[in-house]
Parts: sequence; C-alpha cells; structure tokens
Amino acid sequence: MTCRVFVEGVDDIRFLQHLLKVLVPTFPDWEKLTTPGPNEIKETFVDVGGHTLVLTATQGWPKIGSLGPYARTFAHPRQQMIVDRILILFDADAPLTNNRQPCADGGFQARLAALKEKTARFAPKPLFFLYPDNASDGTLETLLEGMVAADKRPILTECWEHFCACTQRHGATYLPTPKAKLHQYAALFDKDAMSKDYFCSSLGNPELWDWTSPVLAPLVDFLRRELPIF
Repeated sequence: MTCRVFVEGVDDIRFLQHLLKVLVPTFPDWEKLTTPGPNEIKETFVDVGGHTLVLTATQGWPKIGSLGPYARTFAHPRQQMIVDRILILFDADAPLTNNRQPCADGGFQARLAALKEKTARFAPKPLFFLYPDNASDGTLETLLEGMVAADKRPILTECWEHFCACTQRHGATYLPTPKAKLHQYAALFDKDAMSKDYFCSSLGNPELWDWTSPVLAPLVDFLRRELPIF
C-alpha cells in the first residue's frame, strides 16, 4: 500500500518523522524528494514493511485544493505508484490569531469543513487529523507546548507571560507567534534552535520535550489506526 500524508510545512514533516521513530525505534531512514514546478513541493518517503509512506509539505492549507491531480500518484524513484490512502494533518487554528486578527476558516469545525470542501474530488477520499487533538482549536505548536518537559513548563507560562506583558507596557503592538515562542524556548537550551532546522536539533532532546506526554495520545491513536505500517 502507498500512503501519502499531506502536512502544511517542512517542520510538520520533521515532527512526524521524529514521532514515528519514537513509536518504531527500528524505523528506516527517509529519502528526500523535491517536485519541481512554480510551487515547489517538498516531500520525503520511506519504504517500510512492504508499504510506501510519503510525507508531503503543501506550504499552507489553502493550497491543498490544487493538489488533487497530484495526490493520486507518487513518482517513486523506481516506479510510478498509485496512492491507496491519503491522510491530511493540518492545524485547526482558531477564529482569531493570538493578536486578535481574524483567521480564515479558523477553528476545528470551520477548518475541517473547509478542507473537506477543498478535497471533495480527491481520490482516494482523505482522512483528516487537525492539530492539536482532532477535536479542539489550535495548532501543532499547541500540541508541542503540551509536550514541554514538566520542569520547564514555567518558562512558557510565568516567564513568557511576564515578557509579553512587559513588551506591551513599552508599546509593542503585536505578540510573538506561538512558533516564535517555541523557537525561543528551545534556543534557551540548544545553540542551533534559532536556525530553520531547530526541529531537527531540539526535538530529540529529552530535557526539552516529553514524547510520552498524554497530549500525544489522539495523534498516536490516529496514526496507529490509519497508517498501514503498524
């Protein structure tokens, strides 16, 4: 079976790669692919247990609708393959951003409805998981915040709240994004965390992230149920 997993960005790919390695310590190495075109698609794949798993970054949920014809096949380096299963793992977002700006189709129910409409002609019919837990508003960063090591959680509550309040007292107009918040958290302990590859450098650090956290349970259950590799 060939299974394609659409995600929003490269960071999402790296997160899933690490999670699958946690779930299956013997998981093989991934191979990278780049599909050329006006909107370059970044993806990686692995052959495992007689199946092919493809992770594809769409660079944003609004673009998913244009990928219907592309979704049906996979140009494996050794052969053209028909995709048997499509999973879509995107952010649910919220009706308003953290800076109180409207978010198009934001919120679990609205985003799920929008994605179903955009992918109505996909074959096979996609299966959806929206971060953080396939039920609530939020993002991958919401999930990651729940995975912060217990002894360091005050950094993202007490310390961060004091920082944001202080910047606003001094005239700051916008709050940092949740992603910037996690970049800063990781950068306190990992010298490479502010680079674009911070997920690669920090996610494997058990002093920063708890990969046994119960917040992962909905996603792990979904992957175990829907990925043919388990």
